[in-house]
Amino acid sequence: MSISMILVISITLFIWSKDLAPFLIEDREVIELTSEILSILAPFYFIYTIGDVLAGAIRGLGDTFYPMLINVLAICGVRLLWIFLSSL
Repeated sequence: MSISMILVISITLFIWSKDLAPFLIEDREVIELTSEILSILAPFYFIYTIGDVLAGAIRGLGDTFYPMLINVLAICGVRLLWIFLSSL
């Protein structure tokens, strides 16, 4: 359910990034940069949902160590990989 919702949100952000960016700021240059960032991030946003769903499912079983590892990898690892790949 959460993955389907995040896919709808990601598609919306990707398609209408230039229309949604003015809600955040009024500066034209910042709007262009914001819409560019939204267009880059939106297709991959579902990765965070997968990490959250897996961590929540394991946490529901009573274990807390493995959800912590999943969250660290899903949040920190993916962000570091994204920063590294975007710097190339």
